[in-house]
Amino acid sequence: MSQPPTPPPLSSGRYPLRSILGEGGMATGYRGFDEMLQVERAIKVLSQQMAQSEKIRTRFLAEARTMARLKHVNIVGVYDVGMEGDAPFIVMEMIEGGAIMDWVRSNGPMTPRAAVWTIIGVLRALTVAHENGIIHRDVKPHNVLLTKNGVPKLTDFGIAQVSSKFTSLTRTGAVMGTMAYMSPEQRRNTKEAGVPSDIYATGASLYVMATGEEPFDLYS
Repeated sequence: MSQPPTPPPLSSGRYPLRSILGEGGMATGYRGFDEMLQVERAIKVLSQQMAQSEKIRTRFLAEARTMARLKHVNIVGVYDVGMEGDAPFIVMEMIEGGAIMDWVRSNGPMTPRAAVWTIIGVLRALTVAHENGIIHRDVKPHNVLLTKNGVPKLTDFGIAQVSSKFTSLTRTGAVMGTMAYMSPEQRRNTKEAGVPSDIYATGASLYVMATGEEPFDLYS
């Protein structure tokens, strides 16, 4: 089945979209190009349906601001944000190697040395986030990308908890995240997630890298 056509260029022609990188429930990721700087970019566009919700638009833009605050070799860089009609988009660093989860599915478990080296990069990224008052809350192999040289890059801060006015976007009693990687306290209530929750999810991600299997109910 052929892919649907890509939308027209964004930001008055600055960002032509070349192909779809991935689709989720809220947004679509595109391989794009920055005509002004002449570099390839990954561009995440909120779907038209989701863009009708002011709360979802606010959270999407909060993700861009959160990622833009974090400058580190192990965090995917954000370079621009904009609006196309009612739909916001985020312009990010293009990572060619794909997600760790895709790598494991294609190649099987990593060697112990490679898995530990990769997870150290994730922990370095989380250290920077935590020092800036940010809890990721959705660390998993799907949200760690690999460069062509194997450098891990943490991405997708879409449900991150930030020490700011955006914290109120999570309802008391709400549960957000990915079940197989969620700590017990985060399963009870997302607002209870803290630094230990991100560390738990990192350990669960290491389990996937080492075994090739998802870590359902590690704590039970």
